[in-house]
Amino acid sequence: MRTLFARPTQDWPVLGLQGQKLGSIVRCAFDADTGRLKYLELQTSWQTIHLDWPHLRFDEQLQSFKLTKIGQASGRNPQASGARSESDDWES
Repeated sequence: MRTLFARPTQDWPVLGLQGQKLGSIVRCAFDADTGRLKYLELQTSWQTIHLDWPHLRFDEQLQSFKLTKIGQASGRNPQASGARSESDDWES
């Protein structure tokens, strides 16, 4: 399975379970075969983690992603495994 990566062209905040800002999306990963979003890469002030797509929802009114439940997050580097292709832009 190949993974494609894209970077946002604007700031997309991520809000925690209580509405607090955790950080911003710096990259997203797509399954190259299906085109489905796999995870978003969140940059906080202390680390970069992967948030699985099923654990998030987009709030159009706030123009932010919100955590919907606590799940496993990974601090691993997405460049460390699998083939990758990177785009400079990501449109909403």
